[in-house]
Amino acid sequence: MMNSTIKILVAVLSLLVVGYASMAMFYGQVVAVDGDAYREIAVFVDVLKKINDDYVESPNMQKVMNGAMRGLVESLDPYGGYFTRDQLAALDRQKEQQKGDVGLVLSKKPELIYVVSVLENSPARKGGIRPGDFIISINKVSTYSQHLSEVEGELRGQPGTDVTLAVLRGSQAEPIDIKLTREEVRFPEFTQKILEDGLGYLAVPFIHQTAGEEFRTKLKMLQAAGARKLILDFRYTAGGDTSQALQIVNFFIREGLLAFTQGKAKGKREIKADPALHFCEMPLVVLTNGFTSGAAELIAGALKDSRRGTIVGEKSFGQGSIQERIELKDGSVLVLTSALYYTPSGKVIQADSGKQGGILPDIVSPEEKVKADIALKNYLRNRDENSDHSFQELMEEIDGIQLRKALEVVKTLHPAEAQQKAA
Repeated sequence: MMNSTIKILVAVLSLLVVGYASMAMFYGQVVAVDGDAYREIAVFVDVLKKINDDYVESPNMQKVMNGAMRGLVESLDPYGGYFTRDQLAALDRQKEQQKGDVGLVLSKKPELIYVVSVLENSPARKGGIRPGDFIISINKVSTYSQHLSEVEGELRGQPGTDVTLAVLRGSQAEPIDIKLTREEVRFPEFTQKILEDGLGYLAVPFIHQTAGEEFRTKLKMLQAAGARKLILDFRYTAGGDTSQALQIVNFFIREGLLAFTQGKAKGKREIKADPALHFCEMPLVVLTNGFTSGAAELIAGALKDSRRGTIVGEKSFGQGSIQERIELKDGSVLVLTSALYYTPSGKVIQADSGKQGGILPDIVSPEEKVKADIALKNYLRNRDENSDHSFQELMEEIDGIQLRKALEVVKTLHPAEAQQKAA
């Protein structure tokens, strides 16, 4: 026999099916375009009834329903999720109380947890975690189909406690276990220096909640030191605060559109430059690679579309979406992607939105064939040595090629052109 909760649920859903069918009959083709919807609801009701009546044991129907809701959302939206009130409270409490972390910026590809960036001097960096790794389990618990916030919660804990990650990477046939000790992770500082006479360099490892002010300070220091041209390095810069990114790009663009967001329910929201924030007219080259993600892509996209900066390197990762928490009547929460970020010209940044996504460089460096040759030579040279050393050597060689190309390009730029584009 069905318990009372399931009886009520089935009754409500059945009424919904009947009501929808009646609407379809009454309004004809207006509703017929979605005619499959009520049939799917009817199947869902039937499945619930069969589970309750015919499963070998009395099922926990609340657990069944929670799982169904979660599957419904995540089959549609890789960044979406469904959380009960207790699950959400536990995640929020964990985020507030657990001060230790391992220093990873994560994404999903598509059901697997993917490492986009590893913060400098973090436990993950010290332990050998690399950008491009997949985390398939944490403390022997699979991460498959877990929501990003759940994975991030499992990585947090008290400083000094250990966590073991099973990592899958392209160079390994089997997952490897890496044990990390959590620490209070601090955001690495920006790096600024004069590379050559009048050529400034500013690397931004992470766009944190006060990044705009730090960037302004470092940029003014370069100007005071005599920089007349600038290389901005956003390679491996992932995640971060989009409002700070938009502030940073506004320093270089006086007026006009910086980006816009758009979603079915939210409509279009344009983000325009504030002339009061603009102060830098130096010619720019921007370095990106496949691990440039999130907030940094807004900067690269705006500078490219406004022709204010030349992008050198590789296509960026492609992460630019907005998730919204929607509280339901029973206290549970639905997390849904409600809008996507677009560059001023209308290019979508999110790579898994059915379009290409990411920011394409103006000048690719290195070319794919060159990159493949470098990887092969590195493998042959280091095949009997430590793989971490080999990987580091490979990345340093590619990074060096990109920086030399950026220097070559920035030397061809003229201040008068930059001033005209900034205006």
